[in-house]
Amino acid sequence: MSSRSQQQQQAGGLVHCPACGRPTPGPRFCDNCGASLPGTVPVASQVHRSGAGLWLGVWILVLLVAGAGGLAFGFFTGPGGGPSVPTAEQQAVVDAHGVPAAFILADGPTGPGEGSVRLEQWLYPDTGAVVYFLDGRRVNEDTLTFTSEFAAASSTPWAFGRAMRATDVEDLLGERGIPLPEVASAFDGYEAYAYEGNRLLVGYLDGWVYTVQTY
Repeated sequence: MSSRSQQQQQAGGLVHCPACGRPTPGPRFCDNCGASLPGTVPVASQVHRSGAGLWLGVWILVLLVAGAGGLAFGFFTGPGGGPSVPTAEQQAVVDAHGVPAAFILADGPTGPGEGSVRLEQWLYPDTGAVVYFLDGRRVNEDTLTFTSEFAAASSTPWAFGRAMRATDVEDLLGERGIPLPEVASAFDGYEAYAYEGNRLLVGYLDGWVYTVQTY
């Protein structure tokens, strides 16, 4: 758990759940809705137990990056071209750690009516390294203990972006997605699909790629 999350829990003994917004003592799960709390790493078993797992993973990523240094985000709006290669800072991480074994990304608005940003969380279960990126810039690195196994990622995070639709993802992955209607979201127009052959969960907002998560 991050030191920021520990400080939040010690302040009055309560944190606000990113899923339902209600105060809860934690430390790992919301007492009201059962969602994972910020500072924990979402894993496949949590996604299957909770229909909101994919959405919660995105907000955990948002909160962790926001807490990495009080960053002033440079927002942009609307679908845009996703990266096709890693940025220079991401390539430095690949050179040091290799291609991430698992990842979570959110490329779009941070909430209804909010501006957009690209957030990425790269996971290296073998070493415990977790690296966070904001619009391709490395903003934080942490070391965590992983309690669940990850399948090796079949693709790279920079292969996905807001310019992609479901047909583009199908062409990239070589399979059709399975709809996940039980996945909840704060957005209208959000749809989630599982690509079982590639062990990926992909969320689309208004038809465009919005979230991608390895499971």
